[in-house]
Amino acid sequence: MTATSTTSGAGRLFISEGGGGNPDSTFSFAYNADYYRRSDDNGEQCFARDAQDPATGMSVWRYGLYDSATGARVERSSGFPIEYTHDGVTYQGFLGYWGMSLPSTALETLVSGSTVEKVDYSSGNEPTRTPYSVVKADGKLTKYTRHTRTLAEIDKIKFTTFVGNEASSFFSGAQSNAQYELYWDDAAGAFKVTAVMMCGNNGCTTEALGAVQTVAASFWQPRGGIQGYSQSLGGELFVDLHSVTTPVDSAAIAVAYRSQDIVYPTDLPATLHCVRDCPTAASMAAFFVQGSGTLSPFAAGTANNFQPTAAGSVVLYSSDAANAVLLDGAAQPVVVQADAATLGSFPQFMNGVRSGKLFANLGDAECSTGSGTYCEWKVNDVDVYYQWETGPNSYNQFAAVKDSNGAFVTFEAPLQLNYHVPTGVAYGQYSGQDIVLQYGGFGDLWGIPGVCVSHLTNQEVNCGDQNARYVPSFVIPYDVSIGSAVADGHTYLVKWLDREIRFARKSLTVCDSAGLTVPTSVTLPTAQDLKNPTDPNADVYIGVRPVVTDAARVVHGEVKF
Repeated sequence: MTATSTTSGAGRLFISEGGGGNPDSTFSFAYNADYYRRSDDNGEQCFARDAQDPATGMSVWRYGLYDSATGARVERSSGFPIEYTHDGVTYQGFLGYWGMSLPSTALETLVSGSTVEKVDYSSGNEPTRTPYSVVKADGKLTKYTRHTRTLAEIDKIKFTTFVGNEASSFFSGAQSNAQYELYWDDAAGAFKVTAVMMCGNNGCTTEALGAVQTVAASFWQPRGGIQGYSQSLGGELFVDLHSVTTPVDSAAIAVAYRSQDIVYPTDLPATLHCVRDCPTAASMAAFFVQGSGTLSPFAAGTANNFQPTAAGSVVLYSSDAANAVLLDGAAQPVVVQADAATLGSFPQFMNGVRSGKLFANLGDAECSTGSGTYCEWKVNDVDVYYQWETGPNSYNQFAAVKDSNGAFVTFEAPLQLNYHVPTGVAYGQYSGQDIVLQYGGFGDLWGIPGVCVSHLTNQEVNCGDQNARYVPSFVIPYDVSIGSAVADGHTYLVKWLDREIRFARKSLTVCDSAGLTVPTSVTLPTAQDLKNPTDPNADVYIGVRPVVTDAARVVHGEVKF
């Protein structure tokens, strides 16, 4: 690189992937106070360096939360570092509200009764270690607590939903048994379908449809409404459409969404019922076998079942608090015995098996009073329901620890925040909308919806594209009024901690007019040109390396002690 001033310069860069499967790459660049120009195998690109340019993109990956009255940083007891030693090997990990994170080789040997140590660096000298006893199960139960809005109040907020064999009447060309992204368009009085989720061995991606499709609300009336998931509303949602009219009165239609809590063994309900997607030990064992003719890992008649169900066909579960698992009607643990490699052969379940809604009182799901039949959509009216999941991954499993007194060590759930998105072009379709954010601790705020952009041009692209990267749709501004969020009636201030600027792409003629060209005859240095700053004989020697005797006081800008 050569730089003639603090605002202009040029250079060339060579990147070697070191045999990682990606090709080596070389590009040349030049910049001045206003523009940046780059030339590589994809041709030349011109970008504006003006952060105020309307086409400039911003991304924030970490936010802090502060009390609006005192200005104090909001902390959450969300977890702590742990160490686990097995066969002489020590593994570092983290224990938090959502479970235990350790390398896969460590998790394979970790069982209930194993010992992990909390590692506390706050003393400033040698870290202190506190032993805890592990309680682990191959599944976990999540509790969902109900909140409500109207359909009109989620105008333009995206969510996903599953469409089964009825796809032929969804829209022309729709795929059966697929997950779709959509939103309610209040002005149009209909739902707009924008993308489909495509899943494979490398996970799932959102692929935009060739054209936005319009679907009437009445499509979901036979199943009672839409079961879906919205990042912007904090997770699971249900749009009650069992009595929808034409035209749709969106102000009268309820949308239920839920906050989530992990259920500890001491709080497992004694009995739970299920009418849709109800796994049993036998149904999962029969399904996860290569060449099996079984159609799903769920009990017969429950897979994707949105129909009224007779009482005798409702699946019943009990609980085993000692082992932290649900038991099916045969008193067998409802856990997947297949490993991750086996589940990888079943893309729909590669991330584990998840039940439908589980409810404690059978009467809560009665389709209509006195009918003697039970519908899952009715469960959306209760304040609390549950879901069970199981699989070989750490996020499918329950993991907690007990202290020396035999009491569970618990953590605070993420703080649920309501955020009113400001109005303006910068906020796209979410302008003026209310969304739900979750705060797990300083620097850990999530729930802002996102889009995909090309890492070559910074312009929005299909998330399935090779050069796509996922970025937040907007940035919460650093502003006392429009940069605040509310939880339980209390106002908090949100401040971004680090920010990425994605330059606005311009025509090459703009860079040409500015006299900005990339260099054509730059010679890159070779290994022989490199100098070692730790070599006392080098002219770039930086001195004797200091001896580190204590833990770092500041890590990534955060004071540890």
